[in-house]
Order: sequence, then C-alpha cells, then structure tokens
Amino acid sequence: YVHQLEASRDSLGSFLQSLPREARQNKAFMLKVASIDPAYAMHYAVDSLRQDEDFHIQIAGLRNSRGSGNALAEMDPEMRTGQVVLVGTREDFRNVHFVTKDMPEYDQIMKTAKKSALEKIKEFKEAVDLSTLIPKILQQDKEFMADVELVLQKNQSA
Repeated sequence: YVHQLEASRDSLGSFLQSLPREARQNKAFMLKVASIDPAYAMHYAVDSLRQDEDFHIQIAGLRNSRGSGNALAEMDPEMRTGQVVLVGTREDFRNVHFVTKDMPEYDQIMKTAKKSALEKIKEFKEAVDLSTLIPKILQQDKEFMADVELVLQKNQSA
C-alpha cells in the first residue's frame, strides 16, 4: 500500500476510499498518509485510530502541504485534548480556536498562539488584516491586542 500511496498523491481521497479497513487501521501506514495530507489521514482513519490520542498528537504537528483542510477540524471534538490542541497551535496559531478553558494546557496554548500571531504580524508588515488573521479568542484579550498595535506601529515606522 505504501507504493500505491506514493503513486496516488493526486487522487488521495479515491485511493483511501478504496483501501480495505485493515490498511486504514494500521497506525504506521496512516501516519505515512498523514505525512502527505494530515486532514485526509484523520478523515479516513478507522474508529480505533480516531480514538488514539498519540495518533492525533502526531498528526496535529504536521503541516498540510496540500492545503486540503485542517486535521484538527477532522477530529472528533472529544479527541481535541489539550495536548493535541497545543501541538496543533504550535503548527498553526489559528488552531487556538479549538482551545477550551477547562484544558490544563490552556495558558500554554494561549501563550503559544499569541507569540506565533505576533511573529506573523511582523512578517506581514502593513499587509496584515487583523480581523481575518487574528482568531476571535485572541482578539478578546485587550493586553494582547495592545501588543499587536505596538507591532503594527513598529511595522509602519520601519
């Protein structure tokens, strides 16, 4: 299946649909799928993998180079644990919108998202549109938004 996977990059969904259940429940194989497209791996994984936190953590940290979707959005909500959301937020700060206040990692997730968001604002300079770039949960933090304004001012004067 690994050889077929490599040959099926352009039609990954069709390939995964045609696989037997045994292949889609093989964690090592599905992690290879995830290395190509994390969202597809989550979508086509069998229930046993969809309930495996380690599988979710590994996938949450992968970049989706195909741009087919967000792996965290494909996860069952109860599997978006604090650890999964933290790893996903490290990969893309916009995953912060999956955080809930009852997660033990809440503060760490928020800190990670804020740091990454500020870095992205610095990178975009004047081309940044805060209403679309900054997730609402971060926009509600007045102290953070004051930091954003300082970065924007520095961008304009640079």
